[in-house]
Amino acid sequence: MRNYLNSINPFIDSLFFDAKDDARMMRTDIIERENEYVMNIEVPAVEKKDIKVSLNDSKLTISVNRVEAEEEGSYLLKERRYGTYSRTYYVGEDVKFKNISAKLDNGVLTLTIQKTKEEEKEDQYVEIQ
Repeated sequence: MRNYLNSINPFIDSLFFDAKDDARMMRTDIIERENEYVMNIEVPAVEKKDIKVSLNDSKLTISVNRVEAEEEGSYLLKERRYGTYSRTYYVGEDVKFKNISAKLDNGVLTLTIQKTKEEEKEDQYVEIQ
């Protein structure tokens, strides 16, 4: 990922250009450090087996399948959303699959993306620990 000092950061771009209802379901904090970016993404009540993280064409996509638990009785209020939803972030051409690690802890998916200058293309999936 390049440091975009003279233009809008690609992470910020994704908040405006890819934003839709799903973005509200997966609120994200992005931190830039000297050698890495850290993304903390809210995915409450989701197990890691129901999350898919992929990198294709400079876009990092998080897909979630949130399964509704069966409850006895009638709902008086039902605000939680279930089903499949996703969010895509533009991360730049220099982000490679091998430079991404993922961890799920207490409903927060943390992706750590190491900064790199290597020129190789990969379309892969990220394993969540």
